[in-house]
Order: sequence, then C-alpha cells, then structure tokens
Amino acid sequence: MDEYTAIFLNIFKSGKQLSQESINKLGEEFSVSHYICPDNVGFIEFLDIIQNYGFKGVGLTERVFKETSLSSIKNELKSRDLFISSINSAGYFYHPNSKLHDAQLNKNKYLLECASELGNSPLNIIVGGQNVGSGGLTLDQSRDYIFDRLEQYSYEAQSLGVSLLLEPIHPVWTWSKSCINSINEAVDIVNNINSIKINLDLFHTYWDSDFLKFLESDNDNIGLIQICDVIESEDTNSLHRVALGQGFLNLETIFQITRRKNKKVSIEIEYFNNKLNGLDFRDLFKECVAYLNRLV
Repeated sequence: MDEYTAIFLNIFKSGKQLSQESINKLGEEFSVSHYICPDNVGFIEFLDIIQNYGFKGVGLTERVFKETSLSSIKNELKSRDLFISSINSAGYFYHPNSKLHDAQLNKNKYLLECASELGNSPLNIIVGGQNVGSGGLTLDQSRDYIFDRLEQYSYEAQSLGVSLLLEPIHPVWTWSKSCINSINEAVDIVNNINSIKINLDLFHTYWDSDFLKFLESDNDNIGLIQICDVIESEDTNSLHRVALGQGFLNLETIFQITRRKNKKVSIEIEYFNNKLNGLDFRDLFKECVAYLNRLV
C-alpha cells in the first residue's frame, strides 16, 4: 500500500471522539447552501437562521433571485456580514432542442450578470451529461465539445470580472448531469482555461483515489469545498447525503490537510431539501453543527 492509498483510506470513519470546539473558532469559513431551504422559508429568514448557527456565508440558488432583488440580497448579506460562497448553477451547454438550448444560454448569461452585480461572486458550473451533447458523440468527443463551450463562457465571465467554479460530478451521472467526472479531468480543464477553479464537492468526489493527493498538492486550483456525509442504500446501491458524522466519511482528515497546507478555501455544507426524507432542515443543522463543534 503506497502513502497516498493509506491517506485516502483514512477518509473513512475512524470512530475517534473529537474535542469540544466552537464552530466560530475552527479556522475555516463555513457556509451553507440555500438548496436546503424549504419552500415555506423565505431567503431573509433563512439568512437569520444560518447566522444563528454560526455560519459565515451562503451558497445562492436560482430560487433566491426569483424571490429577492439583487439590491436586497446585497443589503441583507451586508447587514449580517455574510459572504457568498457560490452561485448555483450555470452550464448544461448544449441541448438538441433549440428552444431549450436558447433558454439555457439565457439562463447562463443571467447568472453571470447576477454574479457580477453581487461583487463578482463565484459562479458554479455543471457542464451537462453526455446525452445533452451533440447527438452521436462519444464520451471523449462530448468532453471536447464541453471544453470549447466552457472556454467561450470563461471569456464572457472574465469580461464581467466573474470567477467560475467547475464541479466534477460522480460518474453515475455521466449520462444525465456531467461528462466531467474525475478530479484529473477537471484539473486538465482549469489548467487550460483562465478564471476557473474546482468546486470539490465531497459527495461527487470522495470515490476518486486522487482526492486527498490533490488536496495535499501545492496548487491553488480549489475554489470551494462542498461537504456532507454519505451513505449507500443497501437495496438500490444509490448514494444519499446524510448529516455529518452519520455516513461512511470522516471530514477530520480533510480539515487537517487544509489547515496544514494553509489552503484558504471556503467550506460549504450542501444538502437538498427535497432529499431530507421528512427531516426538518433545522434538525439537520443541529446535527451538522454538533459534529463541527467536535472538530479540532
């Protein structure tokens, strides 16, 4: 077993009891994605809730822009001293249907404008799966096509002063969501296109044997780390997000590396309200914060 294989295996739960620590003293700037917010809770109320739990930032979603004006978003964030860790999500660069294609282009343009207006906040990109590429393309051809579209989008982003985040997606969603799956595939892109860094979503990248090696490396390619814990359903072998400390991942190793390497990266907790299976999002916050408070 080589050094990095041994380190990688440490990501799985060790069962170690961690000492008590305040979430505000951990040294990371924790934020939380708005995707966890239920329909009956408005954006401003949501900001109050996450602030009360000690979070310092928020990941914005399209729903926020439908509910709240850009000027109100800026004012509400400023009054609470909260930063924007991400805006979610642009991409899906090709649709065979011309109307869908044009609608997505307009959405991508709108999100760029929102990110620029909100102080050049980082805009997350999910590129789209192989099935939304040009019909009949191989996987490699789809990735080449995506690279060209992403390069063009980066020029538009640079003209507005907006930084982009490229999110590699677990390979089980290669067909439906993204044909950029591994960390190395994402690194090849960000090394060749300016203004893009990687969104290292743990749910989508924990499986990658290069995960901790990449985290350990002396690079500045990481723009965001999104965290959750993960379980695999025994009956369907599907993956599910669960509260921190309740799955098979151990985040302590990741935090140790980011501190040791002095990586100044925002860490965003990401869950989806429609996948909470009846659990109140506030209860999930309590469990996640309790876990974070034990980290040293």
